Amino acid sequence: MRKFQKNKNVKRFLSYVKKELKTAGFSIKISPTLNVFTPCKLKTSGYFLLDTKQIVVAGKSRWLEVLTHEFCHFLQYTSQCKQWITTNELDRCGYTIENIVDQKIKFTKPEINLIVEANRNLELDCEKRTVQLIQEWGLPINVEEYIQDCNVYLFLYTHINKNRKWHKKYPGDLPEIQEMVPTKFLKSYKKMPKGFEEMVNNNCF
Repeated sequence: MRKFQKNKNVKRFLSYVKKELKTAGFSIKISPTLNVFTPCKLKTSGYFLLDTKQIVVAGKSRWLEVLTHEFCHFLQYTSQCKQWITTNELDRCGYTIENIVDQKIKFTKPEINLIVEANRNLELDCEKRTVQLIQEWGLPINVEEYIQDCNVYLFLYTHINKNRKWHKKYPGDLPEIQEMVPTKFLKSYKKMPKGFEEMVNNNCF
């Protein structure tokens, strides 16, 4: 968490984020851990939760990237963008990624396709917003490396579609998997790169 704290742009950005969240009745929780768990027990580095009006970030993760990303989910919510509206409507009906991976609900293949595509579109929009904020605020984050990590994450939705599993170890932390994806956003994420699925299956569960 101490990393970047003395950076002027980071200080300005954090003040802006806190102000925007406070105005809307939201808060930030920084956990002194490498990972945090969602209410549905999925291990992650951060999440935005509308129910509790909170952004939760693992302070020992790449916290600045994670915080910026989760703040962009907040911006999706406040702007009521189409990706947010679609995913939120599905969530209210129980059509969630969490319900896919815990396999307690037997979704049809078309239903799984619908849920995965909606969530992937939400995340892609969020990632593009994140890159825009990084550039606008001059945050000390390598944009090409960040987009490469985003692409790993977006392809994970394709993996979830086929395997109905949530990773135990984040694939983006493995250089071999990072190198499989480009440093620019793609038009489609429906087909995983060659070797991606096998590498994830062998190293992340």
